[in-house]
Amino acid sequence: MADSSVENQNEDCKDIISTLPDHLLVKILSFLNIKEAATSSILSTRWRHLFASIPNITLEFFPLQLPQYELSQMCKFINFGNSIFGQRNGASIRKFEIMLRACKKFPEEYKSSIEWWVSEAVSCEVQQLAIFSWGSPITKHTIQTTIFTCKTLVSLNLSNIKSVKLKGIRLPLLKELRLDVYLDDEDSLYELLQDCPLLEEVNLVIDSDKDVSKQLSRSGIFQCERLVTLSLLLRFSSLAYFPDSVCLPNLKALNLERFILSLDKGDQALEFFINSCPALQELHLNGLCFPNYPSGTLFVRISSPKLKFLLLSTLDDFMLRTDMHSVVIQSTSLECLVYKSRGEIRRLILNAPNLRYFDYTGDSQRVQFPVRFKLPFNAIISVENSYKDGTEHNSVRVHRAFKLVTALQAAKSLRLSDTTLEALYHCPNPLPAFNNLTSMILDIREDMEVSRVKCKRWWKMLPRLFASAPILEVLVMERVFWQTWEPDYEFDSFEHLICVNLPIHFIERLREIKIQDFFPSESEIFALKYILQNGKALQRLTISSLYDISNIILGTKKGSEDCKIVFDRLKSDVTSDNVYDRLEFEGVKTAITFDYY
Repeated sequence: MADSSVENQNEDCKDIISTLPDHLLVKILSFLNIKEAATSSILSTRWRHLFASIPNITLEFFPLQLPQYELSQMCKFINFGNSIFGQRNGASIRKFEIMLRACKKFPEEYKSSIEWWVSEAVSCEVQQLAIFSWGSPITKHTIQTTIFTCKTLVSLNLSNIKSVKLKGIRLPLLKELRLDVYLDDEDSLYELLQDCPLLEEVNLVIDSDKDVSKQLSRSGIFQCERLVTLSLLLRFSSLAYFPDSVCLPNLKALNLERFILSLDKGDQALEFFINSCPALQELHLNGLCFPNYPSGTLFVRISSPKLKFLLLSTLDDFMLRTDMHSVVIQSTSLECLVYKSRGEIRRLILNAPNLRYFDYTGDSQRVQFPVRFKLPFNAIISVENSYKDGTEHNSVRVHRAFKLVTALQAAKSLRLSDTTLEALYHCPNPLPAFNNLTSMILDIREDMEVSRVKCKRWWKMLPRLFASAPILEVLVMERVFWQTWEPDYEFDSFEHLICVNLPIHFIERLREIKIQDFFPSESEIFALKYILQNGKALQRLTISSLYDISNIILGTKKGSEDCKIVFDRLKSDVTSDNVYDRLEFEGVKTAITFDYY
C-alpha cells in the first residue's frame, strides 16, 4: 500500500513538459519575449539553447540609469544579442526588431555586432525586419548589400536611419516598406517600385534640398495600382506639388506632408487627387499649403464616398501662409476629423452628419455646419489666439469661438483648452444645453507666463459650463491650480475661489474625476480634499502625479464610501499635444502610424 502511494506521488511529480519534442517547447517559449524565454536556459542542459530558436526576436536597449552607466549597459545588451545568434543553429526567423532608444552614439566595436545580427537574421530567412534608432548602428554598406538583397523579407522598417539611398534593391517578396531616404536622382524610386513587385505599403521620409515633384511623378508611385497604403513625408526644405497624373484604385490610406496646391490647377488639384483614389478611407494632409494665391480665391473641397478618417493641418511657414481661403469637407461616411489650422483659413464648412470624433485646433474661424450631427460624438476644441494680444479683447474671434462650441451640442465628450475657456468667458451669450454630455475634459495648461487674471477667468467660466451639462458624470482636469495664490478684491482666498466655482451641488453628482499632473501645493491639496469630501456619488478618483501623495489623501474623509482612489504616476495621453497620442487614447485606430524614435 505504501509502495503504491509513493509510486503515485512519483507519477504526479513527473516532468511532462520536458517529454515534449523541441519544436513544441520552442512554440511554448515563443509566447514570451526573448528575455523571459532566456531564463528557461537554467532549467537543464536540454533547455539551455532552446530559447535562441524562437521565431520572434526583439532586442531593445533603453538605458534607464545615468549616462555614465550607458556604456556598461550597452555592453550587456550586445553580449545578450551575441549569445542569441551564437546559439541559434540556423532556425528560421519570422520577425526581428532592434530598438535603440535614447542612445545617439554607438562605439565602433558594437556596430560590427549589430551588423552581424542583421546578417544572421537574413541568413535565417527573416520575414519582418525593423530597426528603430536615433543613431546609425549599421553602415549603409550593410543596408545595400545585406538587407536590400534579402529574398525572404515581407516587411522592412528602417526608421530614423537617415538618408538611405535607394540603390540595388532586390526584394521580391516585400509588401511593406518604411525608410528615411535621400532622393539624389530621378530613377531611384522608380527602380524601387520595379524591383519590389509585391509592394503594397510604402512609408517614405524624404530628405532633399529641392522640389521633389519630378522625382515623385517620374517614379510612377502615383500610378502604382497595387498600393494600399502610401505615406510621403517631406523633411526640412523639401516640398512637392500635387501631381497631374494619379491612378491609385486600391489605395485605402494616404499621408502627404508639405504638399503644395499647384498654381495652374489651383483648388482643383487636391480634389482631382482624391477622386483618383476611389477606395480611400483614411487621409492625412499634414502641412498643406497654398502659396502665392490672393486672399479668398481658393475654395478647397475634400470629399470621398468611403472616407472615414481625415487629418488636415496647414503649414506654419511665413512664406507659405494659408490666409483667407475656404475649405469644404463633405462626406456622409466620415467618422473622425482632426483639423489643425496654423494660418487663417477664412471659412471651414463641415458637412459630415455621421462624425464620431472631432479635434479642432486653430484660430477662431468661421466654422459652418450645414447639417446637424446625427450621433453623439467626442469633441476636442482648442481655439487659439482669441485676442490680438495678451489683454485686448477681440469680440469677433470670441463670437466665432462661441458659435463653434455651441454647434457641438450633440457631443457626449468635450475637451476644452484654456484659450477656449477664456474666449467663452468673454462672450455674454448663455451656453445652450449639452444634453448628451457625460464627460468633460478641461485642459488648463498654466505656465509662469500666464497672468493670474486669466487663471481666474477660466475658473469663473466653470459654473456656466457645469450648468449647461445636466447629465455630466466625468470631469478631467489637467491641473487644479499650481501657481502661488494671491488674494484680490473679489476672492479673498483660494478656498473661496474653489467653493464658488466648483459648487457642492455640482461635485455631488459626479461619478468620476481625474486630475492630471497634480502638484502637491497647499492650494491643490485643499481642492482635492474638497472634491473628495463632497463627492457623494463619486465612484472613482484618479490622480496622476510624479509625487507620492497617498499618505495625505488616504486619511481624508470621503463623501462616498464606494469611491475608489487610484494613484497613477504615468501621465495620461488624454491631455497630450500630440494628435496621434490623443487618437490612441480615444481608441481611434489609423493605418498610418508614426513610430520614429
